Amino acid sequence: GSAEALLGSSSRISASLTGVGRTQAELRTATESEFRDRIVFGVVETIRRNESLKNLVDSAGTLALPDVRRIVRDYSGIDFGPLESAVAELVPFLSRRKQRRALSRFAAPIRELVAAIDTRPLELDLAVRELVHFKSLLMARKTTEASWRTLLFDLIDKQFAVPAAPVYSWCAHCFSGAMVEFLEGDRFCSPARCPWCDRVLRVLSSFSPSGRLADSMATKDGLLGVAVGWHLRRLGMRFRGAMDIGGAEVDFLIGRKSNTTVLECKMHNVLASEKALASHVADDGEQLCDHVRRVESAGRRVRRAACIVNLTRPSLRRALNRLRNDSRMRALGKSGGQIVSFQDFPAWISAQV
Repeated sequence: GSAEALLGSSSRISASLTGVGRTQAELRTATESEFRDRIVFGVVETIRRNESLKNLVDSAGTLALPDVRRIVRDYSGIDFGPLESAVAELVPFLSRRKQRRALSRFAAPIRELVAAIDTRPLELDLAVRELVHFKSLLMARKTTEASWRTLLFDLIDKQFAVPAAPVYSWCAHCFSGAMVEFLEGDRFCSPARCPWCDRVLRVLSSFSPSGRLADSMATKDGLLGVAVGWHLRRLGMRFRGAMDIGGAEVDFLIGRKSNTTVLECKMHNVLASEKALASHVADDGEQLCDHVRRVESAGRRVRRAACIVNLTRPSLRRALNRLRNDSRMRALGKSGGQIVSFQDFPAWISAQV
């Protein structure tokens, strides 16, 4: 029975892929030429209207990504109207009868392909991979599974996290194959019990951030930047974020021109080796020195500077011990800057008030 089901699924997938290939050619014929014309027109007209983009196009030699920021510098004054109009016109263009018919023909085998693919093994594999990854993270952070579970349930209760895959539950005592069910909200936060022996079930799933937590993680400096901004607001400190100064982006500028504090936020892979983390911390110190120089060149007097990292106190201490003789860290010390663990930042910033 399983072999027949597998063969049937394989034949449906093969037929769907054939249909996708055939209708993809029809869709390309119906849309490609005019689609490209509209996009190229929008790009060219946008360049013609903006002097900085003209300079970028006319620059001699090979163009690299850093050259774009150096030449353009400020995007706020660029008129993207022609390109935005070209993109906006694509929707009514694709709604025309000829294009709509081609899209419908293309969508049909795609739906058949999705229906023919059994995603359950993939979902379980992803959940297991996340389990292994989080186990390593908890060990690196010296965090217990019970503490993590409490935090996760709190996030779910506040609607900051939601299951992103089936919730796999099983009984470790009378295990006879995993039972798969969806558990949501308070049902998930209360321990589920085995229907045979009434013991608490083991539970495995993948979760996604939602609500304001997802919004915070999507910001430019991530959750660490949002946390830093929250502390500054709590203390009533006036600051500006994501400032472009001398071609470099400074995460936070606090205070007046005569008394400025510079803050940078850096997220590192906490599972990296101690040698790699030390190298990243040295790079952080070098960048902080560079940003302090740029801020002072812009007419501000920098009194304090710090780079806040997502490393724990012990992890950061070990990294700094490795860098005792590093010239970049000596330069950072001379500039008055320092690297601060996220755990120490609340006390550090409170002392600056």
